[in-house]
Amino acid sequence: MFPNLSYISNYFFGTPVDNGLSFIQTFGLFLVLAFSAAYFVFKNELKWREKEGMLSGVRFLGSSPKPIPISILVLNFVIGFLAGSKLPLILNRNATESVYDLLFSFQFDITGGVIGAIFLGGAGLYFFLNQKEVHQRDKEGVAYPSDYAIELVILAAITGLIGAKLFSVAENLEAFYKSPIETLFSGSGLTIYGGLIVGFGCGYLYMKRKGFKVFPIMDAISPSLLIGYMIGRMGCHFSGDGDWGKVNMMPKPDWFVFPDWLWTWHYPHNVVNSSLESIPIPDCGGLVSATGQMPIYCKMLPEGVYPTPLYEIIICGIFLIVIFILRKKIKISGLLFFLYLTLTGIERFLIEFIRVNERYDLFGLSWSFSQWIALIMSFTGIIGMYLLYKRTKQ
Repeated sequence: MFPNLSYISNYFFGTPVDNGLSFIQTFGLFLVLAFSAAYFVFKNELKWREKEGMLSGVRFLGSSPKPIPISILVLNFVIGFLAGSKLPLILNRNATESVYDLLFSFQFDITGGVIGAIFLGGAGLYFFLNQKEVHQRDKEGVAYPSDYAIELVILAAITGLIGAKLFSVAENLEAFYKSPIETLFSGSGLTIYGGLIVGFGCGYLYMKRKGFKVFPIMDAISPSLLIGYMIGRMGCHFSGDGDWGKVNMMPKPDWFVFPDWLWTWHYPHNVVNSSLESIPIPDCGGLVSATGQMPIYCKMLPEGVYPTPLYEIIICGIFLIVIFILRKKIKISGLLFFLYLTLTGIERFLIEFIRVNERYDLFGLSWSFSQWIALIMSFTGIIGMYLLYKRTKQ
């Protein structure tokens, strides 16, 4: 029997009881892990490609960039504290509390504020030191893409979160129309696809402005995008944020040799916690509410659904192996990235047929918003591979 991952994750990283205590949110934890793992892989991939001669540096013709001023570093710490001190209050608020009132109140979560200040301020400090390093290297007249890895990841993290929220709103317009502020500032409801697209687009423009050849960098970022997506999907599954599939009433077929939990899952202790979608769990694992009522995160889906986040983790894991095998064999810059676009676009387009998402009727087709985006990504990947191959052949 598959262990109750939703319960385990929410018990240690969520808010299992309504007693005023603050815990780390599961999805947020995996989001941080996703960006951290993506940075680690991306940095090492850049260094490997630089060593192999696949990536070249750029020569400074003028003075090197000046380090960011101390005032910006101080501002980073202040913004990090404010964001970190407010986010736990918003995520753990009661149903009667307004997000707007919490944002503009004098209530602060000191622990969250300190963590936020260390994270954002530390990132700014690293950025500052990294620019000083580039300044010293200007005597040699060359800077390399790996020098800007941390800056690129921070930029992608910030813009990616904005993109993830905007894409989530686009997928759930009805909920946004009913409660726009709650929808925009809620801790749940992040579309990973949107984060990847917006974050990548901003990163592309950033490196282009620095003067680097972007196609080799795009190849280098492909494995990190896959790893970030996989870990992000783990956050979706472990927290039970509603990013699951349709109801699966079909009995497990004989050819499906994998465990039952990979065929259908009820997502007990999910963070959606909706009375409309979930039913109470008779034995809630010993969780007790301070108010004497049923504790939060003690519900499950009445009918089993396809655990689509797990399917995507497995499929993207296979894609990751393929990418790592081909990265040493493909000599055309950019081809690996367009292959990544094609594979992930096809995967997302097909998985959407068994996922729960709002559908839109367009050109006689009833597809989800993500399916249209996935279709564009797939065609972009195929056309990109064709044009690169044709240009190289000529």
